[in-house]
Amino acid sequence: MRILFLLMIFSLYSLSSYGSIIDKPNKNNIATLAIGNVVIKANQAIII
Repeated sequence: MRILFLLMIFSLYSLSSYGSIIDKPNKNNIATLAIGNVVIKANQAIII
């Protein structure tokens, strides 16, 4: 179940980062990317 949850978070993060590249990046997108980056790093620490 944890792997499915991580995949879901990663797919949402990749979609949001892809959208921010297409759109003009603003402060909200940068904050979203930063939060997603922190979430991914935390999940990698949990897996390891």
